[in-house]
Amino acid sequence: MLASSSNTYRNIWFEAATVVAVAPPVEIPAGSVLRSALAGGLSCALSCSLMHPVDTIKVCYSVFFFFLFT
Repeated sequence: MLASSSNTYRNIWFEAATVVAVAPPVEIPAGSVLRSALAGGLSCALSCSLMHPVDTIKVCYSVFFFFLFT
């Protein structure tokens, strides 16, 4: 029983310690990074401004029906 237990731990360590080839880092232009950050910020602002009122209405209906049937 002890031998199989230590063998299991050895297999887990071996899989965690394997070396994977990684490509060298690539230079990314600053304009591309800024454009991506701006796009992410705008998409977050748009989704929050559209979904917040919808979620508020959904919660109001849920509370209304909860108190209506209890």
